[in-house]
Amino acid sequence: MTHGVYKKKMVRLQEFTTEHIPQLLSWANESDERELLLWAGPVFSYPLTEQQVSDFLIQKRNSILFCILLDESPVGIIELGEMSPVHQNGRIQKVYIGDTSARGKGVASKALEAVITLCRDEYRYHKVTLGVLAGNRAAFRCYIGLGFEVEGVRKQARLFHGNWYDLIDMALFLNSSQSRIDFKSPTFSFKTERLTVRSAIPSDGRAALAYYQKNREFLRTYGPPRPNKFFTLSVQEDMILQDIQWERGLKGIRLWIEKKDQPGVFIGNMSLSQVVQGFFKSAFLGYQLDVDEVRKGYMSEALPLLLKTGFEKLDLHRIEANIMPENRASIATAMKLGFSFEGEASDYLFIEDSWKDHGHFTLLRENQGK
Repeated sequence: MTHGVYKKKMVRLQEFTTEHIPQLLSWANESDERELLLWAGPVFSYPLTEQQVSDFLIQKRNSILFCILLDESPVGIIELGEMSPVHQNGRIQKVYIGDTSARGKGVASKALEAVITLCRDEYRYHKVTLGVLAGNRAAFRCYIGLGFEVEGVRKQARLFHGNWYDLIDMALFLNSSQSRIDFKSPTFSFKTERLTVRSAIPSDGRAALAYYQKNREFLRTYGPPRPNKFFTLSVQEDMILQDIQWERGLKGIRLWIEKKDQPGVFIGNMSLSQVVQGFFKSAFLGYQLDVDEVRKGYMSEALPLLLKTGFEKLDLHRIEANIMPENRASIATAMKLGFSFEGEASDYLFIEDSWKDHGHFTLLRENQGK
């Protein structure tokens, strides 16, 4: 059976049989009801019973339930369901590490790799899908790391104790060039004379949060209002995972700015978002600095790296920036980098309780660096 190695420990899949039921019941009923929802979805109810599992094994069609073994000891389960040889796809379900001592050690990732290998090499599938509840950041991060991309969100798809939860649908195309993401290395990273300019990695959540908390009032002057939950670690970690997906799919870029002598402390960021390809090949530029770091030339030093990356990696033809007329420093930076003023948009953005006009600036690929 398909297997993998984790730190010299063997992770192997074995088809789940009735002899594994007592172990699954022990794991599931020693945890809480919400944990059952996370891995089982609507299939099982709490407390889990032998009858529920037995009925599932009898009734399941076009699926295989595996027991995950770590050094031949059962530690969890994983299912490959909705198997379709005609359409060459399947859906990974019921990913559950029941043995708490095996959690946080990469076992689930190895089990997922084993199922993916099975789909690609033995079943010759084109696509594998899965779903994860919004807020289950550990699982979401794991799936992104394996190359899965978000296909959509099913709003209020799960009900638990009167609360509705969204379900994120994800997919991995097995014949593409997608590969594992190294979460320890930024997607893009550059050096200038004074700065390190790079993509964020998941461990940067606290640095991003510290930047936004410090500059909360300052940024209100130039941007839309943000809810209180924006200034939490969980939201910042989710945003970084979203950025990683952007960059992986070449759908956008956000680069953070650090001083070389202060690694791990963010002093600003800049982004290319709302990327449209086809006959448009355009994106919107945004940038911001720490209140204590403005007018020191840092953005003029960092922005050319983002613009160059946008034109070369995202294959853009046009980059647009919208700036309030009173933000003279940002306008001067844009003009210095070759942006042209194209006109003014009235009531463009709602900032500080009123609609603000913005100047519209553009940079064409052929004019970069001029």
